[in-house]
Amino acid sequence: MEDVKPRYSGEANYGELAISDFSKLNPGDELIIQTKKGDQYFMDFRQMKDGPILVGEAWSFNLKEIDSPVIVEIPISEIANVEVKRINTPLTIFLPVLVGGALFLVILGASLSNAL
Repeated sequence: MEDVKPRYSGEANYGELAISDFSKLNPGDELIIQTKKGDQYFMDFRQMKDGPILVGEAWSFNLKEIDSPVIVEIPISEIANVEVKRINTPLTIFLPVLVGGALFLVILGASLSNAL
């Protein structure tokens, strides 16, 4: 979790765990947590509690989807690995608009050149 600022939408980060690294998480970040016991959670990060304890809304446990997401609290000392996926909202919105605008200009240019 050394650097959770993605350079592009959906970038994942891996690395050694340090308690201070968890302060870089933002509510809503998607996490894949692997515990030292071997359990795996797919969850949305909510907050850190004293202890320190990671709190999230889990929607999958050990590759089995949960019918209704549940709040899960995992002590940091029990976490073996964390994958962080953060959506870069401005890039996610801007890129399709940019591509759509460029496509529109190409089509407009082609139709104008055919009209002449």
